[in-house]
Amino acid sequence: MKAKNLPEGWKKVELWNQEYFTILSSGIDKFKGEKEYLSTESVKGTKIEKIESIITYKDRPSRANMQPVLNSVWFAKMQATLKVYSFDEENKDEIGRYVLSTGFAGIKVNETLVSPKYLRLILTSQDFNELKDKLCTGSTQRGINNQSIETISLVIPPLSTQQRIVSILEKAEQTKEMRKEADELTKDLLKAVFMEMFGNVAKNNKKWQTMQAEELFDMKLGKMLSAANYTGKYLKPYLRNINVQWNYLDLSDVKKMDFNSEDFKRYELKKGDILVCEGGEVGRTAIYNGEIPNCCYQNALHRLRIKNQSVNPFYFIYYMIFAAEYGLLKQSTIQVTIAHFTAEKFKRLKIMCPPLPLQDKFASIVKEVESMKEQQKHSKEHIDNMFDALMQKAFKGEIHA
Repeated sequence: MKAKNLPEGWKKVELWNQEYFTILSSGIDKFKGEKEYLSTESVKGTKIEKIESIITYKDRPSRANMQPVLNSVWFAKMQATLKVYSFDEENKDEIGRYVLSTGFAGIKVNETLVSPKYLRLILTSQDFNELKDKLCTGSTQRGINNQSIETISLVIPPLSTQQRIVSILEKAEQTKEMRKEADELTKDLLKAVFMEMFGNVAKNNKKWQTMQAEELFDMKLGKMLSAANYTGKYLKPYLRNINVQWNYLDLSDVKKMDFNSEDFKRYELKKGDILVCEGGEVGRTAIYNGEIPNCCYQNALHRLRIKNQSVNPFYFIYYMIFAAEYGLLKQSTIQVTIAHFTAEKFKRLKIMCPPLPLQDKFASIVKEVESMKEQQKHSKEHIDNMFDALMQKAFKGEIHA
């Protein structure tokens, strides 16, 4: 990481330096009873969002093999992925509760020289993640290995300065969390409106008509993509499972792959198409709004194109949110390594279809709230930019006094 004109007492320290750091190896202590397994999907940003599964020592996935320890910080190895979680004095009771995936790299600090909170902030910084991504290897799922991690240098100020930096940046983080909570409130508002207008999706207590998905949509699974058939001649942007979130597309990391003219015609997205995740968090649904033109999609996604005017896409998204929450999507999934939709089963998924004017009324409310969220988005971007600028100043030694 960058380290020019450092203040007095600051050092540039490589992660292989065991006076400061220990890069943790795989392997867990034998335990009795049950623990909670955290995969990389369990962590979003710097927060635990869900538990992957409950495990025992004997019956656990092979990837459930990383042992959290006190004063350790963990980050996801995958390229273009920011997931960081730490274990320090404040949450040390969690150490015996969790087992982590081998998809995480763990770094234990010498707490007399390095604050785990300071290291956590470094691992979320833009500089660190850009460097991590450059060091990632692999043909299909690119990630960083321990040998490459050891080569990374970090800027380490005196411990008292680290603590002051942490105090300043944690206050800035709290501002970001307040903005995030406001975003969550808007989601809760729409869910409450949906329940009021259409009732309980699981029970269909208002006795609305139901139709199978194939009656409502022209449905097509995306193209199977492989690095083996990559030539670089017919590059088109394409959307992946990770780009489709609940009710929005995350376009921060859109890849390109070969789609020749025939493939492009078959898998080209049109504005207004609905995309549904085939696996992972099954059923995540968003509308393609055409922001990225000439865009295609991979086989981890189902493309839905409305056949007639019997369903409103905004209504359908919130129907899917509730269908996922109430477990209604399980009837259309199969379980191999992970649950996923099959095209044939998904076509037969029954969807509650209230009268279209009522759906349209709900859609108009959604659009009003989305307009409000757009204003919140600009506020969030401003806060994020201020936080990033503050991070840069902190790690350059410009706010150490």
